[in-house]
Amino acid sequence: MKNLLFNLCSANSVSGEEQSACEIAKKTLEPFSSIEYDASGSLIAEFGKKDAKYSIMLDAHIDQIGLIITHIDDNGFVKAAPCGGIDRRVLQGDRFYILGRKEIKCICCSTPPHLSAGNEEKAVSADNLWFDTGISGDKLKKSVSLGDRIVFAAEPQELKNNRMTSKAVDNRAGVAAVLYCADLLKNAELNCKVIVSLSVREEINMLGAKTAAFVRYPNEAIVVDVSFAKQSGVPVEKSGELDGGPMIGISPVLDKEITNKLIDAANVKKLKLQREVMGGATGTNADVISATRGGIRTGLVSIPMRSMHTGVEVVSLNDVAAVGELLAEYITERSITLC
Repeated sequence: MKNLLFNLCSANSVSGEEQSACEIAKKTLEPFSSIEYDASGSLIAEFGKKDAKYSIMLDAHIDQIGLIITHIDDNGFVKAAPCGGIDRRVLQGDRFYILGRKEIKCICCSTPPHLSAGNEEKAVSADNLWFDTGISGDKLKKSVSLGDRIVFAAEPQELKNNRMTSKAVDNRAGVAAVLYCADLLKNAELNCKVIVSLSVREEINMLGAKTAAFVRYPNEAIVVDVSFAKQSGVPVEKSGELDGGPMIGISPVLDKEITNKLIDAANVKKLKLQREVMGGATGTNADVISATRGGIRTGLVSIPMRSMHTGVEVVSLNDVAAVGELLAEYITERSITLC
């Protein structure tokens, strides 16, 4: 699972261009699943009892945050706009790759603090993000076009205590957990159909989840995403512990029975778990899936993560594995009792 997550995080798949990450996931699923890409580009896989009347969807968005090029000047400086909710506070002075006709290294320009007029503590505005490639404008335009994406130059690294850091951990950690669950169930005799939706464009408008849920219209769905982990500056009541186990979502948007069954499944497996309580919308694909067509009963499981929407997102591999085990236990039990 660690190797799978590292491979997924190494892929550059900013919202709207998710193909490379989808292809990695496809190789894991295709030996035991039927697979297709829907009109939005989401990867949809099905396994279990294909003709079952009852279906359970597991959704994890596979896109990552990044930037999109809006202008190239004559001196080779590139202007870009955020593509998703990237943390602009950490951009200046960091390293990036432009994903043009070939991969080009660049840095996000930073005004020296001596010339910042007291604004050195403020994040650069979204309309003033410039990137320096060191290449002249004429030469750069032969390899880079408007609309090309920019990503953090941050490859996966293993940390102490079975933790890892990388770009794109949001939400490749959720994807890895869903794929791990599918691998655990691949030889199981299920009485239900399992639909894996690795959905696109969540960071923009949740389009992939909307269309996948509308077309497949499962009896129920579980969304897997990341959420806030405790660190300096993060409110205790809005965060979970790294290595504290899956965070079970509790919200008016979510189905109470599914939430309780997820908690029961964690207890059966003797997994550590955490409760994440929200007073309204969850900010995840669960919000749009639950409101699809006539409504879909939906649950939410999250993986605690530090430094969200940066190039150094941190998760515990123990938590990712525990989410996969939780989902497998939940589906196994639902297959017995409902189908």
